[in-house]
Amino acid sequence: MVKQHIHKLGEAKIGDTVQVTVPDVDRGPADPVNILAFITKINNHQLYQLATQHGIIRGWHARNSFQICKQRLLNLNP
Repeated sequence: MVKQHIHKLGEAKIGDTVQVTVPDVDRGPADPVNILAFITKINNHQLYQLATQHGIIRGWHARNSFQICKQRLLNLNP
């Protein structure tokens, strides 16, 4: 099943810039719906650790919780 998701959604690698949707309860009326992050780690269960320029996003994220950006917009090294 994991391989089907990777085939359908595309393979994500460390350093890829991704677009993450922010849940309604975590944002205000003027806050953006999506944020940009990048992949810092991938564990054995194909879960991804994401980080922004301000720090690491709490928890591990499944591949279907973000979209890969075609261009590398954020760098691992600031």
